[in-house]
Amino acid sequence: MEKTNKNIENAANNAASNELKNEAKATVKNPAKNEAKPEAQPTKAPEKTAEEREKEIKQRTEELQKCLQELQRKQELSTHRTVFIETLDQLAEAEKRLNDEEEFDSRQIKVKFVDYYNYRETEVFTIGNKSIIKDFIEFTREKIKIRIADIEQQLVG
Repeated sequence: MEKTNKNIENAANNAASNELKNEAKATVKNPAKNEAKPEAQPTKAPEKTAEEREKEIKQRTEELQKCLQELQRKQELSTHRTVFIETLDQLAEAEKRLNDEEEFDSRQIKVKFVDYYNYRETEVFTIGNKSIIKDFIEFTREKIKIRIADIEQQLVG
């Protein structure tokens, strides 16, 4: 049995040796076939000069400044839109209170014109007629809706 194991080992060694010899012969006959192909190496971008980097930084800074200005403009528009929407709510509340009154002139809601100078208000005149105030509310509401639509268009665009 020992002889059989040694015979098997010898046969395996001979087979391995023969494979190596065959590979060596193939390499000698066809060396290009078995050479490792060089991998494509990424090309490095040429180094930028300090002047080019400075120019690129300046350009990007200008672009960022423009973006920041546009963002600030849109924030301001958004704030104006919010004020207009709140005003619409106040007009609706005033209109409701006017409709609850039964008098010719309103006691609760009035349109007041004042002269404002040096932190002092001086009343010029007051309108208390419900019909005129309702017309004023409707007119103002429509103008505000148009302005809100304009602002929303600017915010989207």
